[in-house]
Amino acid sequence: MLSPKCLLHGSRAHGCICVSGQSPRQKRGPRFSARFGIRQTRSRPSGVWFTATKPPLREANAYYGAFLMPAQKFSLMISKSFLLLINSNLSMFRLPFLSHAFIMKSLLASWIVSAVALVNLSVSVLGQDKNQTVPPELPPVEVQEKSPPLFFGEATTLDTLELSRRGIASLSDLEGAVPNFSITSNGLRSFGDQVFLRGIGNTRFFGDNGVVAVVDGVAYGSVSMYPSELLDIESIEILRGNQGHRLGRNAPGGAILIRTEQPGQQMRSRFSATYERFDQRDFRLSTSGPINDNSAYSFSSYRSLSDGFIENAAGRAVNNRDAWGARMQYNFKPSEDLQVSIGFHREEFDDGAQGMVNLASGTPYTTTSDTAEFTRIDRDTVSARIDRIFDWGTFTSITARSEWDLQPNQSDLDLSAVPIMSSSMGIHRRDFSQEFLFQPNTLGDGSWNFGMFYMDSERDELSVKSAGGFPFITSDFDTPEENWAVYLNGNHSLSDSTTLELGLRYDHMEKAITGSQTILPATVVPLNEKESYSRLMPSLGLSHVLNPQTTLFARSSLGYKPGGFSGYMNTVSSPEHTEEKSWQNEFGINYVTEDLTLSLTGFWSRIEDYHLEKTTAFTDYKVVNADKVRAFGVEATLAYQASEGLTLGTSYGYTEAEFNEYETNNGNRVPYVPRFTAGLYADYQLPDGLFLRLDNLNMGDVFHDETNSETLRQVSYSLLNARFGLKRDDWGIEVFADNLTDEVYYLHMINTGLANGGITAMPRTFGISVTKEF
Repeated sequence: MLSPKCLLHGSRAHGCICVSGQSPRQKRGPRFSARFGIRQTRSRPSGVWFTATKPPLREANAYYGAFLMPAQKFSLMISKSFLLLINSNLSMFRLPFLSHAFIMKSLLASWIVSAVALVNLSVSVLGQDKNQTVPPELPPVEVQEKSPPLFFGEATTLDTLELSRRGIASLSDLEGAVPNFSITSNGLRSFGDQVFLRGIGNTRFFGDNGVVAVVDGVAYGSVSMYPSELLDIESIEILRGNQGHRLGRNAPGGAILIRTEQPGQQMRSRFSATYERFDQRDFRLSTSGPINDNSAYSFSSYRSLSDGFIENAAGRAVNNRDAWGARMQYNFKPSEDLQVSIGFHREEFDDGAQGMVNLASGTPYTTTSDTAEFTRIDRDTVSARIDRIFDWGTFTSITARSEWDLQPNQSDLDLSAVPIMSSSMGIHRRDFSQEFLFQPNTLGDGSWNFGMFYMDSERDELSVKSAGGFPFITSDFDTPEENWAVYLNGNHSLSDSTTLELGLRYDHMEKAITGSQTILPATVVPLNEKESYSRLMPSLGLSHVLNPQTTLFARSSLGYKPGGFSGYMNTVSSPEHTEEKSWQNEFGINYVTEDLTLSLTGFWSRIEDYHLEKTTAFTDYKVVNADKVRAFGVEATLAYQASEGLTLGTSYGYTEAEFNEYETNNGNRVPYVPRFTAGLYADYQLPDGLFLRLDNLNMGDVFHDETNSETLRQVSYSLLNARFGLKRDDWGIEVFADNLTDEVYYLHMINTGLANGGITAMPRTFGISVTKEF
């Protein structure tokens, strides 16, 4: 097969990325090779594309043979999962994960983790009494995920049933269910999304997480790497406020703790199919069960497709979606005091246009773009968790490696039918993390956790902005990061009714940027800087039990986000932004009876050097620091068991976040932070398996720029969703409708420099879903 041609040279040489007049060269670093070219197929319009080279299949086969013996158990799990999937004979499940790259990563991960497990098993054996014997049959395998100690009012937890009843399939669906939680979606599968809690979040491209996502103990270093589809989730817990003293990855705004369903000693399988408006199809298959007395496996896969709802001038939908994902897990328990869990998760997305329309056109579902827009993203994570029980307590090790590829995103910047300016962006990010957690047995009148965390990350980007079809600005840079931290948290009983919580975190981050920005015809701006950031952050909390139903709580803590560098700098101004520092305070009351749960919380935060991403010049886009920001608000949640089978509930969050000192924007509201979030629901379960669920979600008005421009302001809106279904034994069916009132609103608004654009949310949809367990 011929290689794609270089855009400028017309050659078919591999590795040519000469999109700006540079001589052909290979992308820095041996681990990642990339090229730009032209691809034209029946399924994808011609355009700029970006891909990574892969080794020949025969090399994968050689590695397969080399790693087969030390990875027998994990390979057995993979083989079982593949056979189950193939035997299903479901044509909608394509099997791209049976490629040599998938086999390589799975077997390499299993080999590494098997080696680690053997070392820990040796330690376990050496630590046993010589006369001790291993019982012939060990207890069922189950990996326990221990939540950090929490005071009431700080967390919202949604279990499997609640997630299903609400129709929550992605993180953005949590809006309205969690007070003061919001996601500004960029329409690109988490890339460019901004996740906020209580006014603290992340910037689109270059800032650090404000709200961190943790899946089965694995923390992700970038919002782009957060899972887009929620696959076989056991529960989601949203922790509000600074959580840096409780988690490995720093979390100044809050945390999203996702727990997936764990394999057990009972064989179970499940298949579901969903069809809804705009030819949206979703298929899911999962299976799990024992391999032997002390090990178990699970495998889940999904395929999701949609024709899209944004049309071009010719009436053809352009924001089509095509995604698949798979997750595998293998748990085993070599001895009573040792548990090991190995996981692998991969997703691939082959999408059409981002879905952005010109706000000036007044047609929210029609685009006039002349560019064939598309996005391709690959995301995978390999992880290993080891829990070892000692006489003094429990030691946990969590190792993970995650990769994320945008290859590429092709978009139109002028949002018009004239080829004025377009963008092509290719990014590769790689994270390696290691966390050690020590959980001693109860000490006196309290319990304590101590952890150490390390993450090494690197982000490589090559993006091109073209004017009139010719490359104009080329951004070619790497941003490596190295982060290590130690954290401590615990609680101590001052009396039978009063508990003191103490927390402490020391965080150290080293960052750098290397590369250059090129503006044709001859301007080259070198990027070569590095900096380190460190911070000690204490936390102090107190809870008091007034009576068996009522608890008061209060907490004060210091939070921080490290500084860093922005890559889209084409002038002599510095690409660096400094640290963001916050002082956060909260207080509240929790009231619980047999049929009523009520939580009220107030919070107040003072933030210095607030991170804000904006255009600072025609060709500069960077993170800047706003001197001072003040944020305060309230949160309330209520659940009431009105009668047998009928549950009523509500949640409300109000946030007032504004600039106190920032250039000419003093008194303006902080962008991307809704004034309020609110949710109401009624859930009625009948004895014969019928159920009815109604949800009303409300989002307050929000500005999408720091000047508070009315053009980039999304007014408040309200959504009404309904689900009706029947669950009998091992099968279920439900019909549903989302956005029943057909509300028109935008997920994100932005000034591209040439036009004001908005990403339109989905209009009214309705569909049917069928589930079968076997």
